[in-house]
Amino acid sequence: MLHLILTPHIGLIFWQTIIILVAYFLLRRFAWAPMLAFIEAQEAAQEEAATQTQQAEKKLKEAEMKSQRTLTQARAKRERLLSKAIATKQALLAEAQIEAETMRTKMVEKAHQEIAQEQKSALVAFKGAASTLVVHTAQKLIGQELQKKHVQQKVLAHMIDEAFQETAPQRTP
Repeated sequence: MLHLILTPHIGLIFWQTIIILVAYFLLRRFAWAPMLAFIEAQEAAQEEAATQTQQAEKKLKEAEMKSQRTLTQARAKRERLLSKAIATKQALLAEAQIEAETMRTKMVEKAHQEIAQEQKSALVAFKGAASTLVVHTAQKLIGQELQKKHVQQKVLAHMIDEAFQETAPQRTP
């Protein structure tokens, strides 16, 4: 039996060749064509997916670059606004300091004028009180009344001038 398996017969070879050829044509027509079409469709889908992935990556890079530019512009704008705000603040502070200094100068000047006015008023009041005191003292010392107004004024003016001349070198401004 082994011998039958190992020795081929021409009829057997002929039928085996026919069966193989029929199987080949049937498979080629009904199985391989759909399988090849399916494989080609899969390859096309993979190529399309790869193309779409590359396009998506390009769009992502463009969006990232645009985002980076926008962020850079926003930072630059923020810096400009901050520097402008600082400059405005410094200008306002300088203006306020100048205004405060001007007001202080005016107040000091006004105070000096008021003090000078008060000194003049006090001096006039002092002169009036001193003149009355001098007239009364002079009347008592002289023993006569100075009833005439022009005589009183001359005596008062003379006495006040003498009193101020004596005290003038002693005063310091």
